[in-house]
Amino acid sequence: MIPLKDENPTRHRPVITVLLIAACVGIYLFWQPSPL
Repeated sequence: MIPLKDENPTRHRPVITVLLIAACVGIYLFWQPSPL
């Protein structure tokens, strides 16, 4: 089971995680073949 939430309060937003996901999406879109 993947836990959806827990009782630990978060103090800040997951900035590093969001930036890592955005970088992966950007690299994925960059490496796609362009339609000519």
